[in-house]
Amino acid sequence: MNVKVENRDKEYEQILRVLRDSKTPLYHQIFLILRGKILDNTYPPHSLVPNEKQIMELYQVSRITAKRALNELADANYVIRQRGKGTRVRDQLPDAPLEIRSDDLIESMVQMGEQTEAEVLEFTYIKVPSHVAIHLNCRADDIVQMAVRVRRYKDKPFSYIVSYVPESIGNNISREDLGKHPLFKLIERQGIKFTRAEHTVNAVLADPTVSPLLGVDIGSPLLSVNKIIYDQNDQPVEYLSDLYRPDRYNYKVNLAVSDTVQAPEEDG
Repeated sequence: MNVKVENRDKEYEQILRVLRDSKTPLYHQIFLILRGKILDNTYPPHSLVPNEKQIMELYQVSRITAKRALNELADANYVIRQRGKGTRVRDQLPDAPLEIRSDDLIESMVQMGEQTEAEVLEFTYIKVPSHVAIHLNCRADDIVQMAVRVRRYKDKPFSYIVSYVPESIGNNISREDLGKHPLFKLIERQGIKFTRAEHTVNAVLADPTVSPLLGVDIGSPLLSVNKIIYDQNDQPVEYLSDLYRPDRYNYKVNLAVSDTVQAPEEDG
């Protein structure tokens, strides 16, 4: 049975066009794309992944490049290649990504704090950047605490986090505190209660600063999640700009249908 090339593959084709300008070999870029689709269950265990010919057509690469991409998947124990039978996803994968449920704000933060470890790379007070001032409702001359951290899951880096909190909150948080406890816990200890959050999700490319810290090539795709956290007075108390390795982190959202919203009736 041949694997059908579906319309959703076009997004990966677009990513690849952007990455052609990077120094990362094309076969490794295709490996990263296919690995990501295996880890997000687009290609579930035992299913066939695209063969060499399909990869050649989809990504407009040579047979040698397609073959090297599939061989790299096999060498990394994501797939099994069998002559005449195609390339199938293994039942047991080498690296299961961290999966955080985001339908509950506090629970998702607890999961992240319990399952991962953080290393503080930078800790300082700065004049609030203009884009952060908008989100934290700050004045242009306000001071904020900025911290840069890398989080690890099973001793492997998966996220690069830049956090900003108002100076009044940051004054009660030390660099040592951030290395030992999740930021939300340190803020809660000040009597602040989180009530809601806004998340904005985008796809970005790893730059020269982030790539070595997350162990990826420059130009590799990353998941960008910007977060604004609000307190019991509906005031923003924390702004985070997070970058995640998509092969080591799954962003899972559960959406419910509101009782007050009904689907439109179909004619006829």
